[in-house]
Amino acid sequence: MPVVLTRIDQKLIHGQILSGWVPFLDINKIVVVDEDTTQSPMIMRIMASAVPANITTSFITPDRLKEVLGNCPDAGTRCLVLFKDIAGAKSALKSADVCIDSINLGYYAHLPGTKCVKIHNFFSAIEEELEQLNWIASHGTELYSQSVPNAPKVHINPAKFVWPWPSG
Repeated sequence: MPVVLTRIDQKLIHGQILSGWVPFLDINKIVVVDEDTTQSPMIMRIMASAVPANITTSFITPDRLKEVLGNCPDAGTRCLVLFKDIAGAKSALKSADVCIDSINLGYYAHLPGTKCVKIHNFFSAIEEELEQLNWIASHGTELYSQSVPNAPKVHINPAKFVWPWPSG
């Protein structure tokens, strides 16, 4: 199945996705990959209700990504894969043995006072997440930030961010 966009975005299905990325890329299938979301039928119903009727929506755990992508017809399918967090993306790449060429770093924030680094615009990471991003990049997946289709694409090299941060 042609995956036309893979994105890490804590908000998962939201206005920027539905009014920007979906029409721009002519998406007709959205796959939400997140362990916690699959445990909440209410959250899944709320998100699915926001998606236009002509778009198929699936909610899966990271270990099922390869199976779900492999069971979909290629002809005419244009898929958007959304990860809620960095750990889920790494888990899918590692445990499901999925090859993802690139990941768009969308929205990923932390509570005020959390020791984290701003990767780009609205995407930040704590130490463990930075290590996960480095693992993802070291396994051949390009990381970039692009909030909406008409914004410039900014390539991200997580190796340039060094931990620990100086105190003070």
